[in-house]
Amino acid sequence: MRLDTLTSLEKLMIISNPRFWPTDLSSLTSLDIGCFDNDEEPLDYFPWHDSKSGSWTSSFVSLTSLELIGWRNLKSLPEPIQYISALRNLTIKHFHGLEALPEWLGKIPCLKILELLYCSNLKQLPNLTNLQQLSIWYCPLLEQRCAKDIGAEWHKIAHIPYIKIQVDCSIDQPRDFNSALRDLTLPEWPNLTIENFDGLETLPEWLGSIPCLQRLKLLDCSNLKQLPYAEAMLRITNLQQLRIRQCPLLVQRRTKDSGAEWHKIAHISETDT
Repeated sequence: MRLDTLTSLEKLMIISNPRFWPTDLSSLTSLDIGCFDNDEEPLDYFPWHDSKSGSWTSSFVSLTSLELIGWRNLKSLPEPIQYISALRNLTIKHFHGLEALPEWLGKIPCLKILELLYCSNLKQLPNLTNLQQLSIWYCPLLEQRCAKDIGAEWHKIAHIPYIKIQVDCSIDQPRDFNSALRDLTLPEWPNLTIENFDGLETLPEWLGSIPCLQRLKLLDCSNLKQLPYAEAMLRITNLQQLRIRQCPLLVQRRTKDSGAEWHKIAHISETDT
């Protein structure tokens, strides 16, 4: 089926560079597009059909939701999206080469909801005057710069009624586990991943002093067999999820009701091995 023959679409997902682009998208309300890169033909731009004339963009008269999916070499957004006048929800994900969002993004007249996901080098926002909701997921540089009251970008987003910043602390086999975590400040970090600590046998007691920890992942720690004492685990009052992968000794000891470590985690609402 040729895309250019579909004239009554309301929702469309394009995840490979199509040979034929739609010509009439006046009924389209939702579009997910991108992930065009491949090893044989690496792209450093986002191919947006007929972007110079703007004719394709002008046909998006009903489009309110747009998701752009990038790739590792991409350093900019497709500029024609600034002319989608009805656009309300915009998601930008996997733009790993993107360092700053363009100023024109903040001038899209109806834009109310912006989601930024997995943009590893993104660190600068435009002025977002009309935005009502901002979500930032796993954009480590931007997360730091959007820290409440003290981040360099905070003044640009302080007026937004709803802000969600998902941060993730992942520790991957430093020389000394104690110094690696003890030197971190984690008061507002809800996720902690401990991975590839083959020499680690016991988690330290002070792990129970991370106040906002909600999700703990233990991955590929082949000799880990003991959690902190039950008193320390109970102090992590917000802990909702424990995931254990490739930790064979600990898996044996956390067997429900009978394992030596089960009493330490029985209160956690979701445990997954």
